[in-house]
Amino acid sequence: MGTFRTKQFIILLLAAAQTLLLQTATSTSIASSSQNSASVQYHTRSERSKSQKPVPASRERNYVKKLLSKLELEPTQQNIQRAKFAYEEEARKHTRELHTRRSSANPLYKGHVKSSRRSSKKCRIDCHLKRSTRNVRSLTYETLDVGHMRARTTSLVFDRKRLNLKSMKESFQRQTLIDNMLEKYNSDMRAKREVFNVDTRFDIQSNRQGKYPFSSVVRLSTGCSGIVVHPMHILTAAHCVHDGSTYVKGAKRLRVGRPRKARRGHGIKRTQDDNSRAFKWFKVKLVHFPKEWIKDTRKDNTIIEYDYALVVLRKPMAVFKGQTKDKTKRSVVMKIGVAPSAQNLRMNRLHFSNFDYTDALKMKYRFCPVVGESPDLYYNYCDSSRGSSGGGIYAKVPRISSTTDLKALQSIKRLPLERRVIATFSGHQYVQSQDGKREYNVGVKITPLKYTQICYWILKDEQHCKNAEDAIYA
Repeated sequence: MGTFRTKQFIILLLAAAQTLLLQTATSTSIASSSQNSASVQYHTRSERSKSQKPVPASRERNYVKKLLSKLELEPTQQNIQRAKFAYEEEARKHTRELHTRRSSANPLYKGHVKSSRRSSKKCRIDCHLKRSTRNVRSLTYETLDVGHMRARTTSLVFDRKRLNLKSMKESFQRQTLIDNMLEKYNSDMRAKREVFNVDTRFDIQSNRQGKYPFSSVVRLSTGCSGIVVHPMHILTAAHCVHDGSTYVKGAKRLRVGRPRKARRGHGIKRTQDDNSRAFKWFKVKLVHFPKEWIKDTRKDNTIIEYDYALVVLRKPMAVFKGQTKDKTKRSVVMKIGVAPSAQNLRMNRLHFSNFDYTDALKMKYRFCPVVGESPDLYYNYCDSSRGSSGGGIYAKVPRISSTTDLKALQSIKRLPLERRVIATFSGHQYVQSQDGKREYNVGVKITPLKYTQICYWILKDEQHCKNAEDAIYA
């Protein structure tokens, strides 16, 4: 009996030991497998991140090459610019809003308004051209609610799979036809009057500041200038409200001002210490600017091609040209247009105005030729002064809708021209060339995709903004 119990006890002990060994082996194998799977997963993510960084050829650049190859054209700067224009014309037809997210943290107001001269210190002479023709993944932008002091991000994307190369070809041909017509028109103008390398600056007297186009110029409380592009919307530079890292200090109580109308016999005190009294100030509701303007880290450089912003007022301050003004609406809207190539500008000139920083009611107007360009920038030697940042650059451009048929365009004997805002004045820019750094003043062009983004900021309707020219000013 004792022997039987001893054997039974030994059998139970061996079974318990075997079960314990099996559990230990199983836990070890699970741990090792989880470690292996984790390492594999981590390795896969690292591979994906590495594969995303060195994109062999961006989507946009591939379409430019395909388009030029299909048309059997050389990749000159002018042809690349037309191909990029055709790409953006097609891309904006397939835009849609993805989502809007409120920022988790309160916005910081520690920045200072400064020109973007430091934004591209490492930029070579051809880097702006390459950067302008890279992939445009989305039109994501940030919105600052000035009154509630909070920010949100909206993602506006477009479907690249629906891009049509045939439509790009037609757009390229339309643009080439318009360029040829403008070139002929400008050559006739230059034959009548030859002007070379002229930089003209005028002081606009107070009695003429209320006349168009000077009545479109406004002043921001941060010290910058802007231009009225809709009764409640002001186009300016992004660095006037955000320095790339944080919002500027003055953005917390941002205002937009126009000169007060002096009563007969009662002048307005105009002193350097009290410039604010010379303006009628309007409260700001929202500020929109591209998300690409914000730097990822403090050591990064801002991208000057995205140095533009739209300020939304709480109430209208302007009327369209031809409408009757009243006491509150004394400014006049200047419409936005897509920037043409420099050689197709009338007399190859850029025009812009701004209020002087020290003497508030002194308005400066200047015009100057374009000395270089990329698909997103105008380079010039305009004599600028403090307070000129954010000013609207305007010129006479064709008043033709993007939906105009090619055959209908060919039947036009003379293009109808209209003064439009085609760029924003960004400030100084240093560009490294073979013989060292060269200093320019830079204007940020309004391209078709930027026009669509601005249209969405105004109308909040991506369907109508696929033809922005017809939607905003219908």
